Amino acid sequence: MHCPGFAQADSTSSYEIIDLKQQLAKAGNDSSRSLIWAGLSYFYAYSSFDSSLLYAEKALKLSNKIDFARGKANALIGFGNLYMRQGDYPMALQYQFQAKELSETFHFKREKAISLTELGFTYQALSDYDRSIAFSMQARELFNGNSWGFYNVENEIAISNTYMATNKKDSALACLQKVYDDPKNKVMMPIILAVLGYINTSLDKFAIAKEQLHRAISSDIKNNDLYSLIWAYNSIAKLYQTTNQTDSAIYNALKAFTLAEKIQLNEGILINSLILTKEFEASDAAKALYYRKIYDDFYNKMYGQDKVLALQKTLAAQQERQKQVDEKRMEDVNRLKQIASTAGLAILLLVALALYWNNRQ
Repeated sequence: MHCPGFAQADSTSSYEIIDLKQQLAKAGNDSSRSLIWAGLSYFYAYSSFDSSLLYAEKALKLSNKIDFARGKANALIGFGNLYMRQGDYPMALQYQFQAKELSETFHFKREKAISLTELGFTYQALSDYDRSIAFSMQARELFNGNSWGFYNVENEIAISNTYMATNKKDSALACLQKVYDDPKNKVMMPIILAVLGYINTSLDKFAIAKEQLHRAISSDIKNNDLYSLIWAYNSIAKLYQTTNQTDSAIYNALKAFTLAEKIQLNEGILINSLILTKEFEASDAAKALYYRKIYDDFYNKMYGQDKVLALQKTLAAQQERQKQVDEKRMEDVNRLKQIASTAGLAILLLVALALYWNNRQ
């Protein structure tokens, strides 16, 4: 099972949606409209799958119609994000790789960085930590020195999650502490606090973790950020689980579970149903069995045989596309070498001819 994720949790979603809808009302051309729709798709992925899907489809359709590559790249990013939210990792990877390839073709650094971040999160969810950290580190290089909103914070969270999953807890803490200390990241503070609380719990720093998680919960409630609130409740439930405070663990896991059901967040349902299964085992066998069935259903939905086969197909197709890209790149290099060689030979012939005529004169 993968490391509990804070996958691209975003404390700005509701504000961003309001701002984008205001921009949409003033949009003067199709290219602006496609980018705004793609942005709405990205942010709605945290609260409404159907709305996220609708806006991604609209952005992609319009971008294809007007042949707008940047709009298409952002629409693909939206699809990648919304399917990752739902735990449909084969579909997420398809769109994330498409976004990455398109961004590389047209040299869209921002879009490439975001697609790399998404790939880092998705491979982390699949417990492929080598690929996860490789994609996240590539994204970090692109984010350095660029002001692209909160995406760099999401990428650092991906890196810290991978460090946690590979038992590099001190590295995870150092990574997130640096993000916490940067005043530019204030708007993302609730989710940063939630991740720090989770890390400090694993380091047995329970008092610090509890304070951080209560601050995160308070801010999330104030901001009505249900997505981030799920992970904050989940983290404090884990803290109480670790310190053998069963009633408090159940109370907070139930809150997280209920919110996850409300916004149809599959991973939130999965992880919190497992906590509830374990915590009810000693006191209420019927409830433990109830949540175990939910856990099994969602685990099969996200990681069952059908998903494994779909994932294998996606990865095979991606490997074939990458092979074709590499072959074309090699052909281009060889062609350039041939052109350079021919040009060099032509220049030598011209020089020889000039010397010949000079000698005759």
